[in-house]
Parts: sequence; C-alpha cells; structure tokens
Amino acid sequence: MPTNFRGTHQKSAKVGQFLMLDDRSINHPKPWVMDATHAWEGLCERGGEVPWQPRTNHCGRGWGEVLGAWCLVLGAWCLVLGAWCLVLGAWCLVLGAWCLVLGAWCLVLGAWCLVLGAWCLVLGAWCLVLGAWCLVLGAWCLVLGAWCLVLGAWCLVLGAWCLVLGAWCLVLGAWCLVLGAWCLVLGAWCLVVLGAWCLVLGAWCLVLGAWCLVLGAWCLVLGAWCLDAPGCTSHAPGCTSQASG
Repeated sequence: MPTNFRGTHQKSAKVGQFLMLDDRSINHPKPWVMDATHAWEGLCERGGEVPWQPRTNHCGRGWGEVLGAWCLVLGAWCLVLGAWCLVLGAWCLVLGAWCLVLGAWCLVLGAWCLVLGAWCLVLGAWCLVLGAWCLVLGAWCLVLGAWCLVLGAWCLVLGAWCLVLGAWCLVLGAWCLVLGAWCLVLGAWCLVVLGAWCLVLGAWCLVLGAWCLVLGAWCLVLGAWCLDAPGCTSHAPGCTSQASG
C-alpha cells in the first residue's frame, strides 16, 4: 500500500471519529450544555424576558398602546374631516338649490324677453304699415288739397298732420324694431347661456354636495371604528392576566 494512501486513510478515520456521536456523548452531555440548559429553565421560571420578544411595560402593552394612540388620532381626524365634509355638502346643496332657482328665474326672464321682443316686432311692423298708410293719405290729401282750393286748405292741413303722424309712426316703428331685436338677443342669451349654465352649475353642486355628505358619513363611521379599535382603551388584552401573575 502506498504511503500517501495510508496517510489519507488515517486522516479520514480521525475525521469520522471526531464527527461520530456515540451513546456516551448523548447520555452524558458536556458541562457547558447543562449550564446553558439550567440557566434557560431558571430564566423561564422567573418570568424573565426572552431576548427576541418585543419589550413591553408591566401590563404587556407595547405596540397595542401605539396602535391605539394612532387609531385615536386617526379617528379624531376622520371626525373633523367628516364634519367638514358635512358642512361643505350642506353648503353645496344650498348653492345648488340657489343656482336652480336662479336658472329657473333666468328661463322665465328669457321667455318674457322673447315674448316682449315678438310683441315689439309686431308693433314695429304695424307702425310701419300705419306710417306708410299715413304717407299715402298725406300725399292723397296734398293732391286733393291742390285740386280743391276751398277744400284744399283744409286738406293741406290734414295732409300735413298726416305726414307728421306718419313720420312719428316710422320713428316709433324703428325704435320698436330695435327694442324687439335687443329683447330677442337678451332672451336668447338668458335661455342658452345663463339659464343652461345655472342649471349645469346647480346639478354639479347637488352632485358635489351628495358626494361630500357620503364622504362625511364614511369618515364618521371610520372615526367611530378607530375609536373602538383594539388597543385604544386602557384595558388592553393581557393586562389582567399578567398583573395577577
């Protein structure tokens, strides 16, 4: 047998003898193992703290108090947010109702302006017809006045009066046409722009108010839940059992 193989076999035997656990080593452990075991049993019997357990106070409340305080703060914040959302929701509801009333009023005003504009247009057209008739009557009276010398003087006076009346009717008709066009423009603006905008704003405010009320109620429920969460009260779980022990 070569020398190197003999040396390798001896080293393997020593390693196996070192790693082998016989009955004597199991039945009779080392003294330092017994000392560590007795120390651990004594620590457990005295109720000492385990090194890897979280540190707590005398009632066993550690992370529970932190969680409870955090839940209290969150609950208070949710209550404040809920109250603010309720106030905002009520304000949005009032604003939405006011916008709806304003939109309805603008619609009524627009319809009234349209009716007034149509009436002014009719009056203007009637005044134009009356003015033309007066002009024709004035011209006829002038011709009749020229034809009749005796009756002509009276017809001239009547014709002049009819001409003045016709001119006044023409001015009144033009003014009524301008007023009618302005009323039509104002009515269309009130109907299309102001009325529709107020209706849209009112509907949006109603939706926002309802959303704020729902959010406020949700925040109140969340705040109440956080106040009743485990760890928020002084009677935390485990305090009575550890204190009596």
